[in-house]
Amino acid sequence: MVSNSLHGQPIWLSNRIPADAERSIKPAGMHHLASESKGRGKVKIVQWLMQGERVEDAAYFVQDSTTIEALVFAPSGKKVEHKLDSLNQRTILSFSNPEEGFYNEYVVIKKVSGDTLYYAIAKGELLNHSCRNGHAHVREMMPYKVYPQSIPFEIVRKRMVHEDFHYFVSSGEEISYSILLNGEPANGILTKLSTEKGWINSRRTDDSGEVSFQFLQDYFTPWQEINNREEYTYVLFAKTTIPEIGVFEGLPYNYIKYTASISDAYRPAKTFYQSMFWSIIVLLLTTIGTILAVYYYRSRRNRPFKEIIFDEAN
Repeated sequence: MVSNSLHGQPIWLSNRIPADAERSIKPAGMHHLASESKGRGKVKIVQWLMQGERVEDAAYFVQDSTTIEALVFAPSGKKVEHKLDSLNQRTILSFSNPEEGFYNEYVVIKKVSGDTLYYAIAKGELLNHSCRNGHAHVREMMPYKVYPQSIPFEIVRKRMVHEDFHYFVSSGEEISYSILLNGEPANGILTKLSTEKGWINSRRTDDSGEVSFQFLQDYFTPWQEINNREEYTYVLFAKTTIPEIGVFEGLPYNYIKYTASISDAYRPAKTFYQSMFWSIIVLLLTTIGTILAVYYYRSRRNRPFKEIIFDEAN
């Protein structure tokens, strides 16, 4: 499904490779980023622009006359050359990521309707890491970066205390986010978390501009289908409207309606598999114990045959 008009729907960036692109684009690296090989040592990251609040039935966004632009920042903070293009009637963002660390990617759409400037921002935070580069400088590369001069309304995921370059968000964890307006924490902002499995939850930011969500364990499947490396998409949305007078592309406006998103992947909790593992161990031990008990009981009941001959004369 494709869409080419905002109609108040938020936009977000997806790392999920469409079926008809799987021959040329493959997941690569520790974090399985959608990548297109351009020859030895030349790899481009590819992300798809989506539209809609429900992850499981969101539409691919198709470029039209709406003003759309993209920004990509390397871990060093430098702007990265990128390409915003169309592939199979879908809007894609592609760029190279040779640096180690977090890349910030943004797609921005602006449009005036009535007296309001609709300002939609889709964000992705993509980690490039290879263990061959070592882990000596991981801690200093963990803090997030923001660019308020270019991105006025933004969602940032706060790092976990134990987080490193091998970290994945897992169901059961409580993850905190900050909502920034012009680089400052914004309180009372309405946020909505939507997962690929259909779970949706809404909350407002507190006085410090933060909001937290605990990811539900929403992965329930037969044992033979279990895959603890399976990744599912989630998107956090935020929106606010502020009074501001201005002109965009010759059209005046009195308000700006911001919608922002940040998308990432989460995995089923490790404790889910650990609990299933120990359940199987307990089941096996119980079965073995039952078999041994039955064997012991039957062995006590089955006495060896003894022939007794009576001599009636004696």
